[in-house]
Amino acid sequence: MRAGCKATVSETVHAHGLRNCRYRGMAKTHVQHVLTAMGTNIIRLSECSPPTPHHHAPAGQSADSTSSARTFPPPPVQQRSPTASIC
Repeated sequence: MRAGCKATVSETVHAHGLRNCRYRGMAKTHVQHVLTAMGTNIIRLSECSPPTPHHHAPAGQSADSTSSARTFPPPPVQQRSPTASIC
């Protein structure tokens, strides 16, 4: 458990400059730490690749000739009322 925490702290210190705070005060320092943690998580998520589906063709058929993938109809489009405000 400790090794995982130390690795995360080391990553934020070295890669994201968390050793020195840009702001003074506990509230601003906390905001910087939260935003840095969010950035670290976004970078980690961007490095993950989604799993690729494996479609196996039935015996005697090539994978190109099968159309086993299910297709779903597009969701219905909701019409906006002309009095709706755009915010």
